[in-house]
Amino acid sequence: SREDVRQMVRSLLEERFKLATHAGTHDGQVNVLMVAKPGLGLKLHAEGAPCVLALPSATSAYPPYKDFPVRCGVFDRELGKYERRIEMVNVTMAQIADTLSNHLVQPVLDSTGLTGHYDAFLDYGPEILPPDVDPAAAVGSPVSVGLQKQLGLKLVKQNATVDYFAIDHIEKPSDN
Repeated sequence: SREDVRQMVRSLLEERFKLATHAGTHDGQVNVLMVAKPGLGLKLHAEGAPCVLALPSATSAYPPYKDFPVRCGVFDRELGKYERRIEMVNVTMAQIADTLSNHLVQPVLDSTGLTGHYDAFLDYGPEILPPDVDPAAAVGSPVSVGLQKQLGLKLVKQNATVDYFAIDHIEKPSDN
């Protein structure tokens, strides 16, 4: 089972690397996802509908759309050196919040109150450009700006109890 495999990997890491970890919670800052302007770019996915997404026609991306077409779930593409796209098809708001958590420093919690499954894409750039990059040459806006302009969603910083996972000890494995 999935749990058996997890336990086997955990045991392997503990034995081979002398890995010691712990998890817990603490008070910290989170981003709360809220609706700013309903219906902007977030479209309800009809039950049983195919997983397609209306994208701008002149889109070049890596991986290319001809090799990896849009599919159900979340997919991340590179549009340029400083621009990316998150494609979300037939996903819940909780899945969108989890995806955004992977792209931001703080966790994202869903507080939209929206139920159902949605389709959307979000084009974005880095939160902070490297110092040697001309801001006029960079195309994408930060995730937080793109969310509001493209999807009608906003992020609000709040304090909340957050989960954490810490590595207490790890060693280089012995030769064997």
